[in-house]
Amino acid sequence: MVDFKYLLNSILIIFMSINLIYCMEIKREEHLKILNELNDNSDVIQYSILKSTNGGEYEIVKGIQDDSIVYGYYMPNVEVNGWAYLSLVSNDEYNDSVQSRAFGYLEGYLTKDLIWNSKVNYYMNAFNSTKIPNKLDNWLTENIESINTFSVNNKHSQYWKQINLIMDQINGMVDGYNDANSNKTQTMSLHDFFVLNMFGDLFDLMPALNLDNEYQYFKKDLNDIQDWFKRTQHCSALIKVTSDYSELYSGHTTWSGYSTMLRIFKSYYQQFSSDDSGTISKRNIFSGYPGALTSIDDFYLMSDTRMVVIETTNSLITNDLYHLIRPTSVLSWMRVIVSNRMSTNGKEWSETFQLYNSGTYNNQWMIISYNLFIPYQELKDGALYILEQIPGYIEFSDQTQALRQGWWNSYNIPFYEKIYDASGYNNYTANNYSDSTIYYMSYQTCPRAEIFRNFAGYVESLEDFQALLRYNDFENDPLSHDTPFYSIASRYDLLKKNPSPFGATDTKVTSNSMIDQNIIVAISGPTTSNGQPIFEWDSNIDFMKSTSHLGCPEQYNFPWVSFSNTTYRNIN
Repeated sequence: MVDFKYLLNSILIIFMSINLIYCMEIKREEHLKILNELNDNSDVIQYSILKSTNGGEYEIVKGIQDDSIVYGYYMPNVEVNGWAYLSLVSNDEYNDSVQSRAFGYLEGYLTKDLIWNSKVNYYMNAFNSTKIPNKLDNWLTENIESINTFSVNNKHSQYWKQINLIMDQINGMVDGYNDANSNKTQTMSLHDFFVLNMFGDLFDLMPALNLDNEYQYFKKDLNDIQDWFKRTQHCSALIKVTSDYSELYSGHTTWSGYSTMLRIFKSYYQQFSSDDSGTISKRNIFSGYPGALTSIDDFYLMSDTRMVVIETTNSLITNDLYHLIRPTSVLSWMRVIVSNRMSTNGKEWSETFQLYNSGTYNNQWMIISYNLFIPYQELKDGALYILEQIPGYIEFSDQTQALRQGWWNSYNIPFYEKIYDASGYNNYTANNYSDSTIYYMSYQTCPRAEIFRNFAGYVESLEDFQALLRYNDFENDPLSHDTPFYSIASRYDLLKKNPSPFGATDTKVTSNSMIDQNIIVAISGPTTSNGQPIFEWDSNIDFMKSTSHLGCPEQYNFPWVSFSNTTYRNIN
């Protein structure tokens, strides 16, 4: 007599075994594909991090090992095309925490020289010291203690599991950096790495900690307000659908001090568990900085969800909101990582990002859901979400209808009326200040709004899009008022009076067709649009003396570069 129960169990076991072998083969094929693509780049260093067999925590070896916790490759030479490049892949056979810590450790170990140079450049230009100011150091102690307490009290929350993974990664980076660095005078702490990640958060945190000092000056002297904008404005952005709806472009031009032009493009493939940590997007490509887990520019491509996330910074020009910035919150740089990992669309991203608002790095965020774009068809609702933040308040909504008209542009002035007024702009534009002041602060009539309105409608190709985001023709374009920072890609270093090493430091673009290939195209350095001069440190002796720029290329005349999650190449 046939034992059907036994037979059924046997068939089930055979089926599961075949399925397991099939899945392992698929995984192996994907693994080999990545290895082959990595090997196509002959100028990179390949590394793996494994559990140590010699009593220590890790063993780092050259080459890529099948049993590694994390593997990938690193191209450190920024002189080649203006960017270093790091691509890391974790192994899902290890638990999330082990993956995340090893991820950070390997990055800290490999990029130690870039990290140290970046730290010196940033600290000397921001603090005029290689040490963290006491007020900031104390605030960080409270913030990290608060994060740890929240994590313990919410140990079953997927949100807080993500925060824990970020802490695992940054602590791993601290240890990897210090273990690789034989110069003990260059030891860095967890607080140091937090500061490197907080570049944008400090735009608002430092004034909040120093309200009795120079950060109040813009309330006293309107003539100095443009200098305040220079210190806190960060970028131009454009989202553009072509007239026939065949393509959707997303792009971003960073504005920053030239001391930050030590750049690295990163690809993270972190295979965390979707069941345990709620990770939906495991692949992330972004423009970044040494020692930072986040973009800071910000510009991200999450290929698993076909989402692009971009921001430009909105300056606060009032002191009335700073008292709302408290250490019992989650900083912006952490919240964007969590939102990127846990969201499938703009609404979910916004709802996640608004949690634990720190009131720091007060940006306009653009979340583009390419899953809702089908070539030659009208954009579906939800394709573009816009979120803006100030201390104590966040507002977001679906702005796809605006994008259907052709484009969305962003240029450091708040879009939402409540955000605009609460940020202090209305105090100046409604109180009989000069027309030029109102012009500069108006969402509708500021120079970049006018320039985008003048040219964006003509963008129909990738080349058009790249050119507009690098645009600066201040000598000839009346909309720029003969002023090199009144353009899409600013050049404060070209001012005739009181020039400074600040301006557009890069541009990044992607599109629907490029996302299908996991590609971002980027260029490093100040714009040379319309014959603007190439920036060279050697030609700017005053800047060289006054601005720390360790490790930065001497000249910025680089090509556009195509980056993917496994490769990079110059494209012109």
